[in-house]
Amino acid sequence: MKEIFEQYGGAILTVVAVLALVTIVSTLLKADGVVYTALADLVKNFASAAGVVKGA
Repeated sequence: MKEIFEQYGGAILTVVAVLALVTIVSTLLKADGVVYTALADLVKNFASAAGVVKGA
């Protein structure tokens, strides 16, 4: 086991870090997530504000 971690420790750590990052991002961006809701509201508000400016 020690030999495996000596040879592949960096790769194992990289894979675990990437998987953790993908999990966190996918959790935040799912349809009922906090970040998704905030981005959707931002786009709606921007679109409505652009419509007001365009109509003026």
